[in-house]
Amino acid sequence: KAEAGTETGRYAGAACFAAMVSVLRVAVVTLIIEPGVLAHTGLPILAAAAIFAGAGTLLLTREASGAALEPANRNPFDIGPLLLFAILFAIVSTASAAIAGLIDDRGLIAVSAISGTFDVDVAVLSSLRLARQAVSLETVAIAVLLALAANALGRLIVAAVAGPVRYWTPLGVASIAAAAVAPKPQAIRPRA
Repeated sequence: KAEAGTETGRYAGAACFAAMVSVLRVAVVTLIIEPGVLAHTGLPILAAAAIFAGAGTLLLTREASGAALEPANRNPFDIGPLLLFAILFAIVSTASAAIAGLIDDRGLIAVSAISGTFDVDVAVLSSLRLARQAVSLETVAIAVLLALAANALGRLIVAAVAGPVRYWTPLGVASIAAAAVAPKPQAIRPRA
């Protein structure tokens, strides 16, 4: 429906809220699995979530027509996405552990950024699994933040390919603003 050019602002607003939920979900997963990493990622994640919420609210209220957006008709009990997630998680976890053990911390960062483009949950879970074992909490935090940024980029690319400029431009502005609040990753030094 965004392709048709009608209600594109509302769809972009809904996409901003979906991005906010994704970012907050990463924070909750991080809190549950490795709270020490949240000390490094908490503020950037909350700031990004606030930016997405503000942009979503602005976009939804600016073009409020009173008609509800129709949700996608999907079966929530479909096993396909769960199997895909499990397979991706196994592959990325194995690759993360192997690369982190063979190369150095930069390997985990690279794997996290690449896999985060496609599935932020897989990238974050794989990175958190290595916390305090093979890499420092700071490095895992950088990997988590880069996975979020890569996922935002991937989401924006899909939006640009699948939708009109009026849909992906506000989403892009919100994504850039959300990424801008994250601290710059410090140089990762190879392990001795």
